[in-house]
Amino acid sequence: MSDDEDYEIPELPPGRRKDPEQALQEFMNTPLFMKSLPKDVEENEHLAALQSLVFDGPAEEVAQNFKNHGNEAFEGGPAGYKDALEYYSKGIAAKANDDKLNATLYSNRAMVHLQLKNYRSAVNDCAMSLRFDPKNVKAFYRSAVACYYLEKFDEALDSIERGLKLEPNNSAFPKLRTQVLERKKVVEEVEKKRQARLRAEEEERRKLTEAIQERGLKMVSSKEKPKPKKPAPKLKEDAPKRGAEIDFSRFEHIDTDDEDEVVEAYPIPKASEEHKVTLNKEDGRLYWPVFFLYPEHKESDLIAQFHEDSTFRDHLETMFDDPENRPGWDPEGANYTSEKLDVYFETREDLDPQENGKQKERRRLLKIGKDLTLGQVMSSKDFRVVDGMGVFFVLPTKGDFTKTFKKRYSAPKPKPK
Repeated sequence: MSDDEDYEIPELPPGRRKDPEQALQEFMNTPLFMKSLPKDVEENEHLAALQSLVFDGPAEEVAQNFKNHGNEAFEGGPAGYKDALEYYSKGIAAKANDDKLNATLYSNRAMVHLQLKNYRSAVNDCAMSLRFDPKNVKAFYRSAVACYYLEKFDEALDSIERGLKLEPNNSAFPKLRTQVLERKKVVEEVEKKRQARLRAEEEERRKLTEAIQERGLKMVSSKEKPKPKKPAPKLKEDAPKRGAEIDFSRFEHIDTDDEDEVVEAYPIPKASEEHKVTLNKEDGRLYWPVFFLYPEHKESDLIAQFHEDSTFRDHLETMFDDPENRPGWDPEGANYTSEKLDVYFETREDLDPQENGKQKERRRLLKIGKDLTLGQVMSSKDFRVVDGMGVFFVLPTKGDFTKTFKKRYSAPKPKPK
């Protein structure tokens, strides 16, 4: 045999030849060289055999094996926390007849829950750990930490005290107690301020409700179905009866000969939640969100704070009589100046609570004097504050559009007998 023949690689028998890629794949399927676990372990006979070793044997041995695997996964850092959780859970499921081991499994799983911020689960696992071993110091500590994050400070302090009784020289407990007491003080101050704010808000709502009731205003909602009418609350004898001396004969009914048209409520824009009636603390007067609607141009203005003692003329002059500040839809002021405009409101008896099982259907359009204040108009028996807002139509005194618009609210005339 020549020297070269000594180094020749013998060929495999024909029956044992394998494709190189197939051979490499089989090599990587060996558990020792796997980069990741397959989804179905049972498909790999080597893994299935190893797994059976973990599950086989006495319950205490199985639980101990899972505890060890859980410790290794946890020590691997955040990437292994979920695996650690599963291992400890399987160890608990083994139901070992060993209280110390079960206590450790629950305490260790609580540790994982703390890292995953599952604080309630951590508290529950600590409680279970202490049922198996009432002297498990780690369970008391981890329970205190979880209660700290849940802001259950009294429970946290209780766990700390119980842990100190078992290990008086454990420096971790006093440090944690200081943190708990500091955080508790901060949270209590925040809660104290929150309660004071809630009481102040409730007092404001109460005073606002009283102010509205004293003025005899009719508040209705377009969002809910009318409910049976309830008796109106009695006013105190010394409460001011606003609007009682106002002559509302200046409200003009709009009537035409058209008896057939059914009047539907004019679409009203919605104000945002921030626009609500407010009560001025200094003078006790109401400020209302008010919409001015201009049907001819399909435009509107929101007056967020309309003082109840302000007149409609005040606002019309501000909005339309300044030539430098004209609305873009009427730049020349041909028809829209304070002297050429009238103000109306739509009655909304249809939103009133039912009386005797009947609901009022008809709506009317009432003209108001521009020198009346908002409070005087709102106190009218015909006015309804819909969804907490005042809504008014602003129309030119003359013009075809105004005539047509008024016809929508024509009142049927009595038929001759």
